[in-house]
Amino acid sequence: MTLSRLGDEWLIRKIADHENEKSQIAAILERVNDARMQFELYTNIRILNTVKSMERAIGVGGPILNLCHAAHLHEAFVH
Repeated sequence: MTLSRLGDEWLIRKIADHENEKSQIAAILERVNDARMQFELYTNIRILNTVKSMERAIGVGGPILNLCHAAHLHEAFVH
């Protein structure tokens, strides 16, 4: 086996390793993004429940506030 051939094999392995690392990083980032979206959704639901509890406590109905918050939840979930 010549040095040139060894060099070529090394380069091919290095490229393959790099592609593998890229795909692993992409998978990790996808999981992080999914977790972020779940966190945002959970937080928004908690806020909505808190607002509803506050409305009940002070005796006001909030259909407009609920519509605004529902729109915000939808936007957060879609993006």
